[in-house]
Amino acid sequence: MTQHYLMVVSIWILSSMASANSFTIGVRIFGGEEATNPIPYQISLQKLRATKWDHFCGGSIISHSYIVTAAHCVYQEEVERLSILAGTTNRLSNSTRYLIQSYIPHPNYRANNHHDIALVQTKHQFQFTSNIAPINFEKRYYIRSGVRCHVSGWGVMERVRTAPFPEELQTTDLWTISNRLCRRFYNVSMNEICTFGMVDEGTCAGDSGGPLVSWDRSHLIGVVSYGPAYCGTGIPDVYTRISVFTNWIRGVIKANL
Repeated sequence: MTQHYLMVVSIWILSSMASANSFTIGVRIFGGEEATNPIPYQISLQKLRATKWDHFCGGSIISHSYIVTAAHCVYQEEVERLSILAGTTNRLSNSTRYLIQSYIPHPNYRANNHHDIALVQTKHQFQFTSNIAPINFEKRYYIRSGVRCHVSGWGVMERVRTAPFPEELQTTDLWTISNRLCRRFYNVSMNEICTFGMVDEGTCAGDSGGPLVSWDRSHLIGVVSYGPAYCGTGIPDVYTRISVFTNWIRGVIKANL
């Protein structure tokens, strides 16, 4: 943990404590940059509205037939009106679209209860290419604080959560913080992991369900879950910690082979 990191965290705590009382399920990439190439594991979860597919959450490809996302993204949704867009940086593109067979929220999921994770099964298997490929979720290690991570998504890019989503995929790097520090802002559990960025950095509406990955993009660490009511305010973002749910993920996939 560098001296610069410690200094930044200290400044951030002092400047943010007054805003720590509200949070909102559903979050965006704030203060990032456009992805220059498709991120192979990143998908756009879309809903059919009238005759048009609209992005509303993210997710990560983890096998030939499954993605992982946030439970609050799919809970009580009509599966016939959901699809997955893969292999693109543009959420409006005519890239490869996969219809959904079923979704499985974690059995302990209830709104705001620290089990915000779900698996989504496609009707047809993903055809893996250089632009469509799974990310490894199997590495079961506990991510400590002060670790640089990478997050991506099509979430809104203004503080107001009702702003329109960007067409192009956004990415940024964030740093993990300890759950002890994060509890100054939220009642996080050991099932969750927190990151922080400077003011105007982080996730927001439309990024929910998307991937928090290792800096080298080799391993899935978290699923975007919730954050502050106003995005990019220097308050932490919270993710479902993948390592806690590895056995559950394996079990669901095996049971549906």
